Order: sequence, then C-alpha cells, then structure tokens
Amino acid sequence: MRFPLRYLACLLFLVALSSDLAGQTPAGRDAAAVKFANQAVAAMGVMSPWSQIKDAVVSGNCTAPQEQGGASSNFRWTNSGKEFRQETDTVNGGPVYLSVHGKPNISDNNGSLVLASTYFGRMKPYHLPGLTLKDSLNDPSVAFLSVTSDTLNGSPATHLRMREEFAHIKLIGSDQDWWFDTVTGLPLRVEYNLPTQTESLYVQLHWDFSNWSLEGTVLVPHLLTQSMSQGDLLLQTCKVGTVSFNTNPAAKLFEAR
Repeated sequence: MRFPLRYLACLLFLVALSSDLAGQTPAGRDAAAVKFANQAVAAMGVMSPWSQIKDAVVSGNCTAPQEQGGASSNFRWTNSGKEFRQETDTVNGGPVYLSVHGKPNISDNNGSLVLASTYFGRMKPYHLPGLTLKDSLNDPSVAFLSVTSDTLNGSPATHLRMREEFAHIKLIGSDQDWWFDTVTGLPLRVEYNLPTQTESLYVQLHWDFSNWSLEGTVLVPHLLTQSMSQGDLLLQTCKVGTVSFNTNPAAKLFEAR
C-alpha cells in the first residue's frame, strides 16, 4: 500500500515536531484513567513520591534466550527527562544509545549512526514504570484514553491505554498500553513502539515486570523480560543490580560515547 507523498510528508512533519509543539494543546484525558494512573504511581512510591525523582541510573545484566545464542551482557541505563544514555558492554565495544538533546544516535567502536529523530520522545525509561508514568502524567501532550478490566496471560489485569497527541490528533507510534496486577496494583507489562530509520514504521515491543523490591523509598522491578509483540518473540531477560536516583548527570553524558 502506497501513501500520497503529501499525506506522508504531513504525518512525518507532525511526528518530528511532537516534542516541541505537542504541549501547546492539552491532550484529551479520561478522568478514570488519570485517577488510576495516579494510584499506580502512588503504589510504587511506598515511602516517598516519585515526584521527588528527577533522574535515574540503572545497571545490571541481560541474557539472550538460548535459541538466540544465550549471550550475556552488562548494561547501564541513564535517564533524565527525555535525555537517555543506554550502554551495553561498552568495555568490549558494545553499543551506546544517546539522546544528544533531540538528535539521537547509536555508536560503537566502528563509528556512529544517526537514529530517527522520534527516538528522543520514544526512548522512555520503561524499566522504571513509576518514573515513566509520573512523567506521562506531568506531560500535557500525553492523552489518557481508558482504563478497563482485561486479562494478561490468562489472569485478570487492569488495562491502561495512553498515547501522545498534537491538537487532539494521535501521533504515530506514540501508543502505550499498560497492564496492572488487580491485587497489588503494580505494572505487569508495558507495550510500546520504537521507530525504524524511516520514522514512518515502528517496531512494537513490550517489557514484562516482576521481582519488585524497594530501592530507597520506591518500588522497582528487578527482573525484566523484553519481547517483540508480534509473535511474542523473547529478546532478552534483564536482572537489575543497582539503582541510583537524583545523581544530576551532566549534559555532556548524553552527547558522546
């Protein structure tokens, strides 16, 4: 299926400008969905609110499934607002994803590659659900669409739907779908999209969360599994080792390898 050039150009224009302009027109918000999201954030902030956390550094180890070779790698993920630095085995030349203040790229020992500009808004700290949901509640461009009863892996779950909007128009690839445990209120899964190099095509991924425990005063999942949503293909299982908050990382950390 081919799209008219003018139509495609308009869509790409809206996506590219989302980080700058979306906040000018508040997105639609379902009152029940917003209330539930606030309750979920509160459930993860056991002793103090997530609103006190401005940035985070998470490190640990990820392992690929055996059918994909079972390779193991160390990671260090740093997030501050929309800025990100995701490192994987950098000592051995592994890749680093950098936000570069809105001009994201990926680099390794062989050089660097510019990523789709929409990575800047899509590379959220999903591994820290409390931080991601708190930031979404504070972002007027994020629409909270609905909260409904659902099932996940055969068990009851609560389903929260979100997306980003510009002038009440859905931004391509901005959907977030969250599922929560009906007893604890903690997130079980988030499904989201990352852009390909064409920016008009997206890959749908999801993280599953378990092994929740306190880091300081907030709850954080210490076991995460990432999968491609199409075919439910497992990509990696990650174990969180250390978590640090409010380290106030320098701007240059997000600029170069």
